Amino acid sequence: MALVFGAKLSTLIAVLFFTSVISVVTSSTSLITVPVMIALGIEAHVAVATNMLALTFMSVGSSLPFMGKGVLSRSRLLPSIFLTIVGSGLGALLLLKVPLKAL
Repeated sequence: MALVFGAKLSTLIAVLFFTSVISVVTSSTSLITVPVMIALGIEAHVAVATNMLALTFMSVGSSLPFMGKGVLSRSRLLPSIFLTIVGSGLGALLLLKVPLKAL
C-alpha cells in the first residue's frame, strides 16, 4: 500500500514539475495536471481546486519580478485583484454545483 502511494506521489510530483516548466512558455498546465490527478485517483473537484491553487501561486510568483520595475500599472492593480477574487469565488461556487461526472 505504501509503495503504491509512493509511486503515485512520485508520478504526481514529476508531472507537476514538468507542467510547471512547460507552463512558463505555453500556460497549458491545467490540460495536463487535472487529468493526471484524476487518473491517479484524486476526486475531480479536488483536482480542479488544487490546480487553481497552484496556478494562483504561479501567477503571484511570475508577477513579482515586474513589481519592482514599474511595469505594472498601479491604477489597474486593485480593480484586477477585485475581479480576480470575484471570478475565483464564482468559479468555486460553480464547481460545487456541477455534477462530478460532468468534470
